[in-house]
Amino acid sequence: MAQAQRNTQVKANPITTDPTGLLFGEACLHLSHNLFIRLVTNWWMMAVEFIAVGLLIFYAPAVALDVLLGCGISFVLLATAYMIWYGRFVRRNSIYKPLCPHCTSRIWQLSCGRCREAVPALALWAWGAFLTHCPHCDFRLSARKRTLLAWCSTCLAAMPRPDILLNKPTHIIVWVATSLPKPNEVKGGWEILREDHHTMTLYQDGGKRPALLMFIRDDYKTMGDDAFEEYIKKQTRLLLISKDVVDEHAGIIEGQFSRDRTLFERVSPIK
Repeated sequence: MAQAQRNTQVKANPITTDPTGLLFGEACLHLSHNLFIRLVTNWWMMAVEFIAVGLLIFYAPAVALDVLLGCGISFVLLATAYMIWYGRFVRRNSIYKPLCPHCTSRIWQLSCGRCREAVPALALWAWGAFLTHCPHCDFRLSARKRTLLAWCSTCLAAMPRPDILLNKPTHIIVWVATSLPKPNEVKGGWEILREDHHTMTLYQDGGKRPALLMFIRDDYKTMGDDAFEEYIKKQTRLLLISKDVVDEHAGIIEGQFSRDRTLFERVSPIK
C-alpha cells in the first residue's frame, strides 16, 4: 500500500458492477502485445515473411499450406485458451468482489508500474509468460517485483500484487463508536486511509488472506439509511457497536444490515 498512487479528484460514483468477458477480437488485440507476436507482425518482418511464404508456395505449396494453417489454428487456440482463462478470472472476481480501498470501487484492471498506463489482464495469464513488458513503455512487468499493479479506473489508485489482490475478497468491517481512536493508537497492521471529524477508514491488505476495509464512525446519532451505500452493506462481514452506544441507536443501526450476511457484536468502547 505504500506504493499506492492516489488521485485527489475521486469520481463521485464508484464502479460497483462486475467485469465482463472478452470478445474474440479483444482477446486477439491483447495477444498482439506479446513481444514475439509484435516482432513477427512489424512491417519489416512481414515483408520478409511474405517473400518467404511466396517462395515456399512456389517450391512446396503443400508445405506452405500446412504452415499457414498451423499458424492460424495455433493463434486461434491460443486466443481461445486466453478467453477461457479470462472468463474464470471474471467469475472469481465477481464472486470475491475485491474493492479499491481508496474509493470502494470494484477493481479488476491492471497498470504498468512506471508509466501507469492500463495493461491487459494477459499480464497475469500463465504467470505473465505471454505479456512480460508494458505495451506502452516496454517496462518489465512483474506482479512479484511490484512493477505490475492493480489499478482502479475510478480514483486512479494503483496497488501492488494484483495477482493476489484481484483474486481474493475484500471484507468490510463497520465499527460504530462514541469516539474515534487516535492515529497513534492504531496498530495491528492497519493503515489509516482517511480521517475526518466523525469517520476513519482503515485498510489491511491481509497478504494471501482476505483484505480488510474498516469504517469507524462516531456519528451514530445521525446515521441514517444513507450512511453506507447498499453495495457496501452487502459486503459488510462484521458490524461492531460499542457498548456505550445506547440500545435505541444500536437497534436502528443493526436494522440497516442483513443478519444473513453480517455478524453483529457489541464491543468495549474506544478510550
